Amino acid sequence: MSRSFDLGPSHAFQLVTDPTEKMGIIYDVIRGHQELVVRVAEQKDDLIHILEPRLIQGSTLLCAPRTGQFEFREGEATVQFQTNAQKYITNVPFHRDGQLVALSMEKKLFRVQRREFFRLRLPAGFRGTLLIPELFGAPFNQSFHVADLSGGGCKVELPPLDLNFKPGTAFKGLLKLPGRPDFSVICTVKHQSKQPGRPHGRWLGLEFLHPSEPEKNRMAATVMDLYRELFTRL
Repeated sequence: MSRSFDLGPSHAFQLVTDPTEKMGIIYDVIRGHQELVVRVAEQKDDLIHILEPRLIQGSTLLCAPRTGQFEFREGEATVQFQTNAQKYITNVPFHRDGQLVALSMEKKLFRVQRREFFRLRLPAGFRGTLLIPELFGAPFNQSFHVADLSGGGCKVELPPLDLNFKPGTAFKGLLKLPGRPDFSVICTVKHQSKQPGRPHGRWLGLEFLHPSEPEKNRMAATVMDLYRELFTRL
């Protein structure tokens, strides 16, 4: 059984409410040797960590770090994983147990939309913007409100300007998120759509091209941090 939360742009997150189903999902992670992508709350860097599940003890999932970079002794972490063609995300306490990391899986587990990146619909009052300094070879310097964000792209709100953003149009932008360093991104237009109830309102769907794996991980880490802030209110 699951309960819906409107935390995504077009698909709801679903809270897994049946304890038996939840434990079945966790056992499937172990049987399928599915990796867990982890972001620790106290991290100040742009790293994400990979844990490999080993065994379950009660509601505690014991995992082995894939690299030696996981030096945290205890804390709270945002964890995402995939099993049986479904993606899941949760925010859980953890502690070290010898060479393993023990994740306490009693916390809420959410099933999310099936896509490559976890996408986050941002609250209406969120002040994130995408600044486009230049467009079509000419100075532009316009900023657009960011409505949702993932590691692979974002959706921005277009004002009623006479602009024709055809699919495939590419440009450089500066993603500005409150309390975080700016991101230089290369954007490609994927689609443009109307805003329901707003005759002149439009959405612009953008895909990010990351110049390097560290930059891609930095964006993924930022989105996971935003998820953690959201989970504290659920």
